[in-house]
Amino acid sequence: NNPDIAPATPITSPTGATETILENKVPDDEFPNTADTQTSFISLLETLVDGQILPMLHTRDGTRAALHVLWASPVRLRKTLVKGLKTCISSIARDEHGHLFLIGLLDAVDDIVLLDKFVIKEILADLELFCIHPEARKVLLYALSPRDSRHLSPQLQQSLFQPGDGNPYTRKPLGVRAMELRSPSIHLLPQLLRLVSTRLTELFAGDLTSDGGRLALEDRGRIVLLCEVLLRSAAHHLNPDTVLRDYRRSVEALKPNSVSSNTALNLSSVELEQMTTLRHNALEQVVQQLLVPKFSPFGDTATPTESQSKQNRDELRVMRHRKARLRVEQALANQNKPAFAPFESGEPMDILDHDPDESQEKEENDVDDEFPELETDSSEPVMSFIERPEGQLLLRKLLQDGRAHKDFTLARMIVEHVSASNLIAWTRCNRSCFVLVNMYEVGDPQVCHSLRSILAPCLDELSVSPLPGAKVLIRLLQSGSEL
Repeated sequence: NNPDIAPATPITSPTGATETILENKVPDDEFPNTADTQTSFISLLETLVDGQILPMLHTRDGTRAALHVLWASPVRLRKTLVKGLKTCISSIARDEHGHLFLIGLLDAVDDIVLLDKFVIKEILADLELFCIHPEARKVLLYALSPRDSRHLSPQLQQSLFQPGDGNPYTRKPLGVRAMELRSPSIHLLPQLLRLVSTRLTELFAGDLTSDGGRLALEDRGRIVLLCEVLLRSAAHHLNPDTVLRDYRRSVEALKPNSVSSNTALNLSSVELEQMTTLRHNALEQVVQQLLVPKFSPFGDTATPTESQSKQNRDELRVMRHRKARLRVEQALANQNKPAFAPFESGEPMDILDHDPDESQEKEENDVDDEFPELETDSSEPVMSFIERPEGQLLLRKLLQDGRAHKDFTLARMIVEHVSASNLIAWTRCNRSCFVLVNMYEVGDPQVCHSLRSILAPCLDELSVSPLPGAKVLIRLLQSGSEL
């Protein structure tokens, strides 16, 4: 009987209508403030929150409208909204647009206990899927490094997330939320580190020994996640002062009582020791599995994409993302495919009236012609991890972060475990030369001395090498100084 909420009654999936109502009710720069308007507006929000959110998450406009509902909802309705997503978190995360709403939840809902119980718990239950699925993986990347422009473009953040920064029900600073999501008590970062230690090649780096490994080889985005896991678990990235400084919303004119004390965010000595051990084990697996095996230069690692324009590189990145998404969805569909067709009258349908040739033809037609089936030949050569662009990027990011924070763990681990013959072989490939440069630039006297000693026999070869990385490396080695 309330005319203010009458238009909301038929709304189920027509998100354009929902968005129109929200734009009329919630201008981007203000919220209802009169008593009558507030009452009718809350009634509208209750109607939308009660079963209308999920159907809205399949389009960009619907997701945008759902985010407006979230920002406008008071704490009581936010609890109802989050609880209404129970058992649907994985499917929402896999959606092309729905995963952005999950990111919005982690960004705007202050109640970390509520998020832990109804969102993060389901993420942990299906953590491998979140690692391998390109859309779901963005939720993990946000949790590890909120509003990072490397993972969410500034344009996307400006259009989808920043409009909610002024809402009156989100009081927690972004840095506090980042610390909460990294805390061992949430179990997200520790579980990711355990996955790195136990499933490194199959889930992240890739190999040719399994279908999962082959999928990982084609999906460079998994290395981005691996890099964030190893970076954000370092002790200096678990320091509240650093995190509160690095992560801020577009509008950080927060209320005086909204900023938590830094000491309250500090990890206990037991928690820090746990994270240090887990990270050390994960780094050790990276070195042992990806860098210790005998290195044989693959050849000319330059690819045509290196000379392409930024627009062409962006198009290639989009194509790779789409390809990875289709591959994973196909693999998940094959995993969940029932062994038998539906039964009818006690007999399988394929025995009664099912034509197997017709089914085979349909399956063949369903395969995307642009991305054919994965080959199964495991004898084909594969480029060493350190020669792959994403492999060099991972090591460079980790070593540069170590240099900035005087953390020599990875550089020392490489010198300790990788054989001298391998390190010398690295000088014959441009990307691995730059990894040696990054190791030297960490500035650890122990690492610099070891590199000068190990690479001394190949100085003559380096001095005549045409590789850009070799020219930088020989200059560092001949300087004889630690940076």
